[in-house]
Amino acid sequence: MRADMLTRAPFRALDLLITIKANLSDPTSVHHSSVLEHLHKLCTLCECFTQLRPKLKRNWSSFADTLDREGVSLWNTSTFFRHDEKDTLEDRKLFAALRLAGYRLIEAGLETELSSEALIGVLKLASKAGSALSACGDNVAASNVLRCAASFEESLRNTSSTSDGDEKARAAAVVAYYTGRMEATWKEGNESVAFFMLQQATDEHRLSFLSSHDREHLAAKALEIGKSLFKAPKQGPPTESPLSAKRACDSVNWLQKALQLVEKSNDVEKTPNAVDLKRAILRSLARAYYLSSSLDPSNLTRAEATVDELIGTLDSENRQSREENQKLRWMKLAVLKRKKTGDRGLVEVFRSIIDHLHFSDSEVSDVLQELRLLAETQRSLVTAATQVFLERALDSDSNAGHPFVDRILLSLIFHVKSNPDPNTALDDIEKACASIARHPDFALEKVPTLACQSVLWKYADKLYSGKKWSQAADWYLLAAHQAFKVMAPSSNSKCFRKAALCHIQQGDYSKASSIIRKCPGNEAATQYVVFLAAVHQGLEDESIRAVQAMVSAKDFDRKMLLLATQLAHETRLKPLLLVILESLLKTLRSEVGVETEVEGITLARCMIRIVLERLKEPAADAGALVPTLIRHLNCAKELVETTFTKKGGALIAKDLSWLWRSAYNAAIQGCSEWDNEQVLQLFDIAFELMEAYQRAAVGDADPNMVVYMVLAKFSSLCARVFATRIPPDSSEEERSRLADDLRGFKAIVRDSQVKLHDDAQRERLAQILHYTNVFEAEQLCRLRQWDRLADAIKTISQSTEDAKLETFEAITDILWVEAECPHTVLLAALEEILHSTLNHELLSVEKFSRWMRAICSILLSRNRPSDRLKALGYIEQAVDVLKSTVGSSDRDDVYPQDERQWLLTVSYNTGVECFGASHLDEAKRWFESATVLCGYVNDGKTKATKIADAYKNLLSRYGE
Repeated sequence: MRADMLTRAPFRALDLLITIKANLSDPTSVHHSSVLEHLHKLCTLCECFTQLRPKLKRNWSSFADTLDREGVSLWNTSTFFRHDEKDTLEDRKLFAALRLAGYRLIEAGLETELSSEALIGVLKLASKAGSALSACGDNVAASNVLRCAASFEESLRNTSSTSDGDEKARAAAVVAYYTGRMEATWKEGNESVAFFMLQQATDEHRLSFLSSHDREHLAAKALEIGKSLFKAPKQGPPTESPLSAKRACDSVNWLQKALQLVEKSNDVEKTPNAVDLKRAILRSLARAYYLSSSLDPSNLTRAEATVDELIGTLDSENRQSREENQKLRWMKLAVLKRKKTGDRGLVEVFRSIIDHLHFSDSEVSDVLQELRLLAETQRSLVTAATQVFLERALDSDSNAGHPFVDRILLSLIFHVKSNPDPNTALDDIEKACASIARHPDFALEKVPTLACQSVLWKYADKLYSGKKWSQAADWYLLAAHQAFKVMAPSSNSKCFRKAALCHIQQGDYSKASSIIRKCPGNEAATQYVVFLAAVHQGLEDESIRAVQAMVSAKDFDRKMLLLATQLAHETRLKPLLLVILESLLKTLRSEVGVETEVEGITLARCMIRIVLERLKEPAADAGALVPTLIRHLNCAKELVETTFTKKGGALIAKDLSWLWRSAYNAAIQGCSEWDNEQVLQLFDIAFELMEAYQRAAVGDADPNMVVYMVLAKFSSLCARVFATRIPPDSSEEERSRLADDLRGFKAIVRDSQVKLHDDAQRERLAQILHYTNVFEAEQLCRLRQWDRLADAIKTISQSTEDAKLETFEAITDILWVEAECPHTVLLAALEEILHSTLNHELLSVEKFSRWMRAICSILLSRNRPSDRLKALGYIEQAVDVLKSTVGSSDRDDVYPQDERQWLLTVSYNTGVECFGASHLDEAKRWFESATVLCGYVNDGKTKATKIADAYKNLLSRYGE
């Protein structure tokens, strides 16, 4: 049966070859599974041939040649199915299967006794087939092939070399064998055996005969295994563990062997593949050194040297090389960090990374992220590196780094603000901002600028809350740096104000004033800070100007005045407090509501109190303060009227009581010190406030209020009257208004007298009424309103309360000296005065005698019968007066002798004239009066005799 199988096996093998070749005719449409199945069967048949071939009796050479030829064909065909590392697993399996089948065919066709050349050839094929099988994961088949290869290697080792060429071929074959064994055992997980195979492959004697290509191939395999011992990080230091460090140490051995293989190649610097291979080995070796440094610290130095060597070999002009170079610089950074290199060395590495950086989101983020990782432990390093990064972004070619300046600056700000030394942090940020500000082609945009300023403000606020005023001021000023000029119009003022407030808290008011001057003057908040600085320096005038400017600003807020009021009160700057309260009242009056008027009256009271207190000071400027007092009282009066219109009078009764008393007392104080016009205004205001108080305090008013009202009004009128007596002369309109006011005031006085029950108070008002009557007569006389004056006198004479002796005397004195007064008016006035005096028994004999002479003189000068009769009546009244006074103990000789003599003379002469005019009856009455008057003059009897004789003669002449 075995013989039959062997007989039929060649035919079966040939049939499989035909089928396989047919399936492989078109590489693009190969059916992998069927080809692999056929190839597997073919390999099985070939193995049978190889095992049973020594037992065959017949001639084998012909069939062996066929197997060898077909094996070479399949081996060559396998090359069509291996293109690159991206091939699929099916393609790799097909490739390995073709090589295995080719090798088995060649093996089956071998002679029993092989020459050295044949052993070399078959050893190479077996090694390569084993490597292909190992690469696709068929470790069992690979082991079988390599066991066969082991027998060939042993046979080859037992043969002697015949020439240098033979030695080279032998070395190449043996190295290929050990390489295959190395790969296979590595795949099986036997690392120590694999490394032993590498050591065997790198025997110095064999290596001396190897070609550069073979060395590079072995080095690539060693590199592949060395790399697989650790997972290389993409960037930065990888995650480490004791196990990974141990594997990295193992990797170092593999990679060092690989590097030795490459460096022994004479044309390593000439062959591009060799150069790339060496770089790849060095990259992996550097990582291996780094990862193993936890077990062998000296590897860090080796890693650094390796990285430096790599960096020096790369062409920075090539983009791919540049990217690789960047990775190496990152690796060097990781190495130096682990070596705990000083900041200067790390900064230089960062500078190298940044200088060769391609500005993109990912690369910029990588640098900033790495710097953030170092922020806690190496603060100064991060600051310096970030400064370098910022400068590089600003000065980048084609402004490629400009879009990233804001991110770098923000990163720097966030980093340095955590520095426990705020001054150092401030200097670092100022340096960065200065770099931005002096760059002519760059300006921060609004959004990043606002973000930067927000961070600076928050940090400054933190310092402010911690009462680190000076440091906080510096940070606020930093937020107003020229680098942030795009936001200057809206944010710089805020920064300067904040800084100034810090210096105010610190007590450095002059510095605060200097800073706040940098702000525009049309902002209320700015003027408020100016106010604060000025107040603390005691600069009252400047404080006042600041308050006035603050109120005028568009962004004014009433709360500012409330705060300013409190501060001014605490500092006892009364003029300033007065201005603030005025401004506060002005803002309050712009609102609507009863409550606002009540609050306004309260403010007015405060201002009035301040002015009154200042007036009591020794050096008080009454010329400026009194008008201010009047203005505030008038303002309060207006608010009172507004409150009444809104039915809120009851709410301000107590305020009114205080207001009228303050105005009244101030007016009394000013009577001897202040200007007449100011005094009368104060009395007028006091009177009006009293009226308002009576309206508001129904049933609770002071019973003596009417007296105060009369006194206030009377004082005002007196002041006005006195003012008319001082040049220049008052206008007719002013006098007429004053006369009207005096007439109206008399009605007030009379009404007040009715309300009073105290005789002393009533007498007081009567005296005021007397002066008022006199003042009215004076004004009417000056106005030449004689008819009105006569009516006034008549009205006075009709009133029991008004008809006082001194009143009539004063009015008469005024009329007597007035040259332009018409006789009719004077006569009427004198008559009324005389009648009133007689009617009210207010007789002053001396005055009466003079009034009598005046009246009679006027009447007789007219020389009309009616006037003479009226004059005769007055003289008869004078006679009655003489009768009633002469002989009285208290009134004797009161009637002047000259007036008595005048009465006698006028009576006698007028009687004579009447006789001459044939007015006998009238003449008799004149002579009768003269006869009576003779009894009251000196030497009256003699005169009476003379008059009697003359009377008789006249009667005889003109009589019956």
